[in-house]
Amino acid sequence: MNKSYALVWNQALGCWNVASEWARRRGKGGRSKAVVATGVSLLGLLCQAPAFALPNGATVVAGNASLHTSADGKHMNIDQQSGKLITNWNEFSVSGDERVSFHQPGQDSIALNRVIGTHGSDIQGRIDANGKVFLVNPNGVVFGKSAQVNVGGLVASSQNIADKDFLDGNYRFAGSSSAGVSNAGLLVTREGGSVALLGAQVSNSGVIRAQMGSVALGAGKDFSVNFDGNGLLNLQVNSGAVDALVHNGGVLKADGGQVLMTAKSANGLLKTVVSNLGVIEARTLQNKAGKIMLDGGDSGTVQVAGRQDASALNGQGNGGIVENRGAKVEVQLAAQVDTRANRGATGTWKIRSNEVVVADTDTLGKNPVGNNNIIGAGNIVNNVIGNSDNNTISLAGSGSVTNSQIGNGNGNGNNISASGAGNITNSQIGNGSGNNINLSGTGSIIGSQIGNNNGIGSNWSGGNIIGQQIGNINGNWMGSTQVAGRSVSIGGGINSSNGGNVSTGNSTPTLHADTLSKNLANTNIELVSNHGDMTLGAPVSWSSSNRLGLTAERGNIQVNGALNARGSNARVQLNAKQGSIQLNDHVVLSGAGASLELNAGKNGYALKDGKAVTLSGSGAAFRANGQAYDVVQNLDQLRKIENDMTGHYVLGNAIGGTGRFKSIGDGKTFTGVLDGLGNTISDLSIYGTSAYVGLFGANWGQISNLNLERISANGGSSTHYNTQVASLVGINLGSVRNVKAKDVNITGTSHLNTLGGLVSINLGGNIENSSVSGKVSGDRYTYALGGLVGENITSTNGVGRISNSQADTIVSGQMSSDSTNYGAGGLLGLNDGGRVTNSSSQGSINLTGDNLNIGGLVGHNRNNGSITNSNSSTRVSGGRNGVVGGLVGFNQQGSVANSSASGQVTGNATKAIGGLIGKNLNNALANVSASGNVSDMMSRDVGGLVGNNEGGAIANATTSNTVIGGNNANVGGLVGYSQKAAITNAITSGSAVGGQDARVGALVGNLASGRVDTSRTKGSVSGGQTSRVGGLVGMNAGQISTSSASVTVKGGYGATLGGLIGMNAGSVLLSSASGKIDFSPAYNQTYGGLIGVNFGRQYLNNVYGSALNVPMIGRNFGF
Repeated sequence: MNKSYALVWNQALGCWNVASEWARRRGKGGRSKAVVATGVSLLGLLCQAPAFALPNGATVVAGNASLHTSADGKHMNIDQQSGKLITNWNEFSVSGDERVSFHQPGQDSIALNRVIGTHGSDIQGRIDANGKVFLVNPNGVVFGKSAQVNVGGLVASSQNIADKDFLDGNYRFAGSSSAGVSNAGLLVTREGGSVALLGAQVSNSGVIRAQMGSVALGAGKDFSVNFDGNGLLNLQVNSGAVDALVHNGGVLKADGGQVLMTAKSANGLLKTVVSNLGVIEARTLQNKAGKIMLDGGDSGTVQVAGRQDASALNGQGNGGIVENRGAKVEVQLAAQVDTRANRGATGTWKIRSNEVVVADTDTLGKNPVGNNNIIGAGNIVNNVIGNSDNNTISLAGSGSVTNSQIGNGNGNGNNISASGAGNITNSQIGNGSGNNINLSGTGSIIGSQIGNNNGIGSNWSGGNIIGQQIGNINGNWMGSTQVAGRSVSIGGGINSSNGGNVSTGNSTPTLHADTLSKNLANTNIELVSNHGDMTLGAPVSWSSSNRLGLTAERGNIQVNGALNARGSNARVQLNAKQGSIQLNDHVVLSGAGASLELNAGKNGYALKDGKAVTLSGSGAAFRANGQAYDVVQNLDQLRKIENDMTGHYVLGNAIGGTGRFKSIGDGKTFTGVLDGLGNTISDLSIYGTSAYVGLFGANWGQISNLNLERISANGGSSTHYNTQVASLVGINLGSVRNVKAKDVNITGTSHLNTLGGLVSINLGGNIENSSVSGKVSGDRYTYALGGLVGENITSTNGVGRISNSQADTIVSGQMSSDSTNYGAGGLLGLNDGGRVTNSSSQGSINLTGDNLNIGGLVGHNRNNGSITNSNSSTRVSGGRNGVVGGLVGFNQQGSVANSSASGQVTGNATKAIGGLIGKNLNNALANVSASGNVSDMMSRDVGGLVGNNEGGAIANATTSNTVIGGNNANVGGLVGYSQKAAITNAITSGSAVGGQDARVGALVGNLASGRVDTSRTKGSVSGGQTSRVGGLVGMNAGQISTSSASVTVKGGYGATLGGLIGMNAGSVLLSSASGKIDFSPAYNQTYGGLIGVNFGRQYLNNVYGSALNVPMIGRNFGF
């Protein structure tokens, strides 16, 4: 027999009613199957249908009462003469045309009705009472769709209460019943009364109303119920039930009071479900705000849909509180919450979960839900449909289709068809054999279990398909599934041998960004993560004055989507009590009086590069970890910082200038805090009269998260004989963090000066995660300049530190001829005992002047200064008697490790020039490399890595460049000239070229003393007339062991050529050569496959390959 169902709104009762052809024809038997809780059949609630109509088999256990039944047998009067009454019944049911009336001494009187028979209670008719009525039936309780209950208070429970507990006022309901309690009718109490439905599973699809009182739905096996003096009910679930479930698909209403839905499971994490698909109202009444609580406990899931209303729109008072909490909270896209107040403060919607994730709405699609009339046009909402065999169920709506269970049959032929323009939401579809399921909708298809059967096949189309378990079946079920939507996302198991594209994932978002944005129009919202991170994964925007709070009790807060609050007095508060706050996207509060508060227990808050916080409205406020900040929004307010150089400030928005701007404080030191919040100060021409010129003359405070654009600075107005000039700070003794300066122009003065693109002198201060681009131009009075910092100095103030910073600048102009103890660098001019880590430079540096120390990263590194994990691609050029390097010009008693250079290095009569370091004096180099070409036709020492290495140990070094030197030069693929130093594990693979009388080696040009161990070379080397050219070393007076060369060796007239060493005056052990000796018989050359001319000692060495074509040693005067 085919059956069809629809849900219609009953205006008179104010609730949804199921309209069923089958129900109209079947009478009372059909009523026993009408509505149950989500996923729970009626048979789980009632052992069997009652055999009698009115309650029967009464025995008064305690108290006094008389029972009277009308002559027609349809009305029972119970006259209670005592404050408390306990009656045991064989059965307690009320048919649709029947009525039970309790006449009690007062509104505080309680009548306990306990069923001791085997039938569940089926209430289809009326129950009236002026006091409280308790109905306890371990077989289950159902209030049918025609039920009407009007009492002072009601408790319906499938768990028992002991007589003594009842009489003593200890209202504890406990037992082992697995039956449930459901309502599809109308339950109403007097003002201040309460309704509590308690069972293993509890559901409501009708209307429950308790004005100024409480409505409580609880699932478990042990409950404590307390009635306070204000008429409110407190419910505690002491122990759980297997698969505990509380579901509302109807209306729960307690204006001026509270609504509570709570459950506790006995069988593990997330087995408990508290679900709302209907309407919950606890509006403010008589100036008493309402409260709504959906509580899944420490291990349950709370599913939030429908509408929750705790507003105060119809009178005095504040809006109420809506709280949804559980181990996992899942808020559906169309969920609505309203706590607005016309003449009071808006209330709050609080969501508390173990982990909170706000996701992009695209995970469920963005299809609108229609809101027309009923069948065929509007939303379709049901609990259970087709709870039998061989049904064909068709649901069609222009809006959403929402069901808790469809086709729960055991036979074949449960054909199910559901279509809607909105979402199709189900907790279970096709839980039987032989089901054909056709779901089509332009929205999403959402289910906790779809096709848990030996099914024939299913056709899905529309938007996304989302489920906890899809196709956990026997047979090739997914193989016959046609998927026309965008994606299939599954949280539980899947059994599929064929089919469409299926992706699985266990993470369901707490709520969607669109849901959050829309509800912020009507309520303050607070999201709390109990254990994990709080993640905002998509943009959220609103125009009201409401507050958004994000709290992580133990984890971090990740803002990965933009926050945009446009309303006046809007508030955003982020609290990471034990973690940190990461702002990975823009945060904008543009309304007047808007405020932002950031509280982080660990590592504070961090702002991602390129993102900003905007507080642009008048009267905007900012706090961090309890500290209030002044919000700076214009140049006038920026200037006024110098009135309190100890204050706390943030930039509320970008600030643009139009001309000259005197350094803040000028001769005073800033010791406060300025957080730019990612905003930009631009178009200022900075000057000062003191020794320190920058946006701030001197800083001993904290400057962070600031951008500078098109800032020029010049020390020409300074009256001091020695001036430090930069775009941000003249001298820094404090902290500079996350500051980016773009298109700066820094120039010198007519007296001694140090120049830096961002900071001139960092005197024991800390600079991190900062960068600069633009121009830094010295003059004949400049003694130190750098693209980022002029000088980085360790002093009694502390160690000067630069970390995670970059410069992309053009460093040019002149320097003083008295600057031999200073330097110029693409990042830093002089590093005097400071620390440079994880930093880089690019651009170019080209200075005129003699005796200059010039480096692509650092000009001069001295006094135990260190450079680690850094690199430079800067193009470097230096002049007469200078020391020039691709990374460091002069490395004097400092260290360089895990660093590299790739920029081209050129010189003109320099003292020493190298691809990484020009001159290395008594310093250790480890894990370093250079790849930029090096050339100086007039330098004495030219090296692919180091030009001149004296006393410096080099380990684990590589080069892959072309090195070109001139006449009488020391030219090496790794080192030009090396003495008193050890070189180990070095590799070169480029070419080295020298001129007349040059010493040229693929590794070292001239090894005057020291050692070379476990090193190898390949590539080519060549020299001019009378040069000494070697595949490893050109001229050796040191010690070489366990090294090899596979290099083509070539020279001019009278040259000395060796596959390993050109001329050896030292010792060679356990080494080899295999490269070609490209000699010319007409050039009067001396050549050998291993050594050209040997004056020293050589032991256990070999030649291979092309080196065998010539004598092993050209001329041997040694051993």
